[in-house]
Amino acid sequence: MAQRIDQELAVAATKALPEQVDRELLTVLRAVPVQIHNNGLAMAATYLLSKAKGAREDDRYWTVAHVLLREAADVIRLNVESDDPLVILDRLIKAPNEKYVVAQRRAQELAAWLGRIGSARKAPGDD
Repeated sequence: MAQRIDQELAVAATKALPEQVDRELLTVLRAVPVQIHNNGLAMAATYLLSKAKGAREDDRYWTVAHVLLREAADVIRLNVESDDPLVILDRLIKAPNEKYVVAQRRAQELAAWLGRIGSARKAPGDD
């Protein structure tokens, strides 16, 4: 049975986030949907990657950028051999406009789910 889009996004967000989300990560997660809406996916992803302390899975900015860009590329079936967010971003930027718009919309919806799941997983004491 096929899942609804919101179910797919909730599952992707759940898999992408740790069991407990600290205040700093939650702040990033809550800001990303607005960044994408106001500035676009490329600008939001570039900002996140510029804040990352290297390409590491344990860096919150790198992780959020990677998850968003990977989902955006996958939804438009963009063939990207590399898992490097900068390579994915480069390929997305070069995609035809109609595909880029779909990818950006998907990333924005995923970003909203990341914020929701992150709020639900807020670490105790991080009020």
